[in-house]
Amino acid sequence: MTHEASLVERLAAVPEAARARLLAGLSAADRDAFPYLWEAWARPAQLAPEGDWRTWLILAGRGFARAEGAAFIGGNGTNKPKGFLAGPITNEADGVRAFGTLQYLASGAAGGFAASNPQDRLIDLIQTLRTPYRQGAVFVMNAATLAVIRKFKTSDGAFLWQPALSEGRPDTLLGYPVIEAEDMGGCAGSTGRTAGFRP
Repeated sequence: MTHEASLVERLAAVPEAARARLLAGLSAADRDAFPYLWEAWARPAQLAPEGDWRTWLILAGRGFARAEGAAFIGGNGTNKPKGFLAGPITNEADGVRAFGTLQYLASGAAGGFAASNPQDRLIDLIQTLRTPYRQGAVFVMNAATLAVIRKFKTSDGAFLWQPALSEGRPDTLLGYPVIEAEDMGGCAGSTGRTAGFRP
């Protein structure tokens, strides 16, 4: 990987005699402070830009959040967390499934949900998680999947998805919070995992 050198890296590349002359030109206070000065160690791309740095900080935060979200879902564990969907998967139940293997429940149709009673698979998904882990569990899905699921209704016409009733409370699906994560697989035509339900 190539990058622009920091001031310290450039100083280290200067012959020792020239480096000593440069440092001798600093005041004693500056020489003492130099090893602790971020601007000396930072590469140019790591320094705040000229002007309104708040925009730069907001954009950096958004980029970090996107990368972190992707890693927590599908990261391979190399220089990032191992995502909860990165391990092996099987449809085997708890008693037979190998430790560390993610259990999946088929949605009922290729690339989506079954045409009749699709909400039944969500109930089955909840019930496959053992009782102690259901408390505090959440649904995780992307916007496309959420758009499909938000239209699911009970036989009497009530929506399964419920908007938050007060500020600071999450939207819920069958009583469990929903986290929208774009790095999850989607419904239509997707070969990935459509929705997760996890503690």
